[in-house]
Amino acid sequence: MKILLGVTILLVTIMVFAGFFFYSCNEGKPTAKTENTIEQKTLKEEQKPTHTAENKTEVNKKGATQPFLLNDKAGSSMVINRSTKDAALTYDEQIEQSLFSGSALLIKNGSVVLASSYGYSDFSTGKFNRIDSEYYLTSIQKVITATLIMKLVEDKKIALDDTIDKYFHEEIQHKSEITIDDLLSMTSGLSLEKTAVDFANSDAYFDYVCSHLEYGKPDKWKYGGVNYTLLTMIIERVTSKSYEDVVSEDILAKSSFPHTKFSTSRDSNPLLSHGYSKADRTKAVDVKYANLLKEKGTGNMSMDTLDLYHFYSELISGRFISKEMLSQMWQMKTQPYTYDYKGGVYHKGNGVLYGHGFWGQYEPTMYLSADAQTCVILMSNSKDKPTYAPLAKSLFESLSDSFR
Repeated sequence: MKILLGVTILLVTIMVFAGFFFYSCNEGKPTAKTENTIEQKTLKEEQKPTHTAENKTEVNKKGATQPFLLNDKAGSSMVINRSTKDAALTYDEQIEQSLFSGSALLIKNGSVVLASSYGYSDFSTGKFNRIDSEYYLTSIQKVITATLIMKLVEDKKIALDDTIDKYFHEEIQHKSEITIDDLLSMTSGLSLEKTAVDFANSDAYFDYVCSHLEYGKPDKWKYGGVNYTLLTMIIERVTSKSYEDVVSEDILAKSSFPHTKFSTSRDSNPLLSHGYSKADRTKAVDVKYANLLKEKGTGNMSMDTLDLYHFYSELISGRFISKEMLSQMWQMKTQPYTYDYKGGVYHKGNGVLYGHGFWGQYEPTMYLSADAQTCVILMSNSKDKPTYAPLAKSLFESLSDSFR
């Protein structure tokens, strides 16, 4: 099954790069109409390119799953599995009708069912989102931070039951009672009010965090991103390296992630899609660098859908940490209240993992089966309420028998 999945991902990657070469030569701009292209909606219809099954160019590819590539007139692409073509096109239509803007990846039994993109990456230049477009991970990045923590545990540099006073000289309430494991599950009782203050660098922000933490004994589970900011600080203090360097050494260098970056702006990463409000998809709302500093370890990386799926697949296979360490990372301790979050993900029935985030105008959502063989990833660059999480759940339910 791993070989089949590897062949599928390789074929998708080859086709994506082939499409990107075409995109680069044409500067990502819409090309002239041909008999193999389609009509496009007017700007009044959400400024959103559309595509249907008709009038698309089919490119046959050899391989066990026989996916084929469909090009639209913008030079973006859609990959579907020949054996599930009708279902894939139904999913594609469902995503279209939701007015989704971004990239989508649907995998069933280790094979790509649908990989497609929707909406604009840069409306001002007419560039559409592509399969290999990148989006900020936002809170989904926390699973990477959790993995780095477990690598330190595996190397016996830290322990899950260490109290955080071992790593923080700062005055933090109840630090002699709060453990690293508490931070991983966000059951520490620590919280931080959001601030509009800009900081010169991440160290200045870390100083601010430590001096403004609040504590309240939890009587119910509450999401608190600051727990993972503290974990990021522990990673840097224990390794004496930057978070970025540790990610590069312990994650990126151990496998292939061609579309994963620490993106400070779209100028430094042309594959990073601009963010847009659903209310106005003609005006970009980009993330400020000062705000990125506050998301170190909690959302400052960008990925495309294939890299994100590849990360989870490799994580579950034992590439970055042992399976024993992964089990500990996701093992939830008994609390006087119910919760389902640990190690950067929500744990649903039958081992299903759910990841979700929103920040700026970016909203990534992921559902993944316990064996990583069935997956839905939606990475959007246009976030407003309602979110796309229900859409991702609906698609996953259609693909999977393990989640109802």
